[in-house]
Amino acid sequence: MLTAILVVLLPPVLQAQKRTADSCACSAISHIKFPGNYNGPYGTVIIEFEVDSVCFYSNPAVIKSVSRELDEAALATMKDQIGQLNRCRIKCEFRNCKKEKLKQPFSFCPDD
Repeated sequence: MLTAILVVLLPPVLQAQKRTADSCACSAISHIKFPGNYNGPYGTVIIEFEVDSVCFYSNPAVIKSVSRELDEAALATMKDQIGQLNRCRIKCEFRNCKKEKLKQPFSFCPDD
């Protein structure tokens, strides 16, 4: 069995933006499904993605590879995360974000 550790990084709100009690917060949780018979290398895949001026995410790409299987699992999960977060952004008020590229690590390790 394979375990993937995932921490979602959200871009910080610009200081000029006020936080209020009624403001909407977006988060996403995904479970990575992976075959239990995987015997390849383990490690951390890094996905880079873009953030636009209203905090929409796009263009995920693998920038640090471990193996084709792990890269594909990480990229599919990141695309799912991006979809969840962007749908939330549509429901919430748009935020002002700094246009930038962010990196998301996916650490894969075998279960004992």
